[in-house]
Amino acid sequence: MEAEMQRILSNPPNEIMSSELSELFSEEENILFTINFEESSTEIDMDSFKMVSGEITRFCFRTNSKIIRKIMSGTSYVIRNEDESISFQSERVLDCNCFLIDGNSYILEISLKND
Repeated sequence: MEAEMQRILSNPPNEIMSSELSELFSEEENILFTINFEESSTEIDMDSFKMVSGEITRFCFRTNSKIIRKIMSGTSYVIRNEDESISFQSERVLDCNCFLIDGNSYILEISLKND
């Protein structure tokens, strides 16, 4: 499979991929979360997470400057996934890092306190 990947990456964009390889590059749905402030609610995409001993300890989300400004102002918020099986409040945030990826897109990295 690695040889096929190298062949495709070195060839023109109209290269035909095997079904196995195309599954790796298929457009999967993003795992959507919502960040809720008192007055508004906005969808954010989960980029990655870290799990330790069966507990999620860190999330990374893709978001925009509007959300980053609200977090920086100290406004309380709740982040939850679509079916609300994962939810946490800003009070549970241990630390927060933010990285600009381009123009108005940021990666928001949130580490959680243990319950």
